[in-house]
Amino acid sequence: MTRLRTFLIVAGLLAYAGLSTAGGLPSYYPESFNVVGALGRLDLRNGEAVIGDSLYHLSATTPVHTLTSQSATLNALAPGSLTGCQVIRDAKGRRFITEIWVLPDSYSNNQE
Repeated sequence: MTRLRTFLIVAGLLAYAGLSTAGGLPSYYPESFNVVGALGRLDLRNGEAVIGDSLYHLSATTPVHTLTSQSATLNALAPGSLTGCQVIRDAKGRRFITEIWVLPDSYSNNQE
C-alpha cells in the first residue's frame, strides 16, 4: 500500500509539473511573449497575420503551439483566438512571427 501511495504521489507531481507557473499554461509555453493579441486575420497565401491592429509576416511553416498540442500547424488558429508570439524584425524593419502560442481567453499579460 505504501508503494502504491508513493507511486500516486509521484505521478501526481509529475502531472502537475507539466503545467507552467504562469496561469496554468503548459510547460512548453514560454514565460512571456513579444506580442499578445487577438488574431484578426490570417492570410497564408501572402504570409501575413494581423494581431491586434498590427501586421506581421510569417511562413507556412511557422510553429504553432496550442494548449493541448506542443506541435500544431497554422490551421489550428482561428480568427479571434488570443495568441502569444515571438517576433523578430528583418533588415527592412518588417516584423516576422517566428512562433505562435494559442492562449486561453482568461490570459493576462501581467500573470506571473
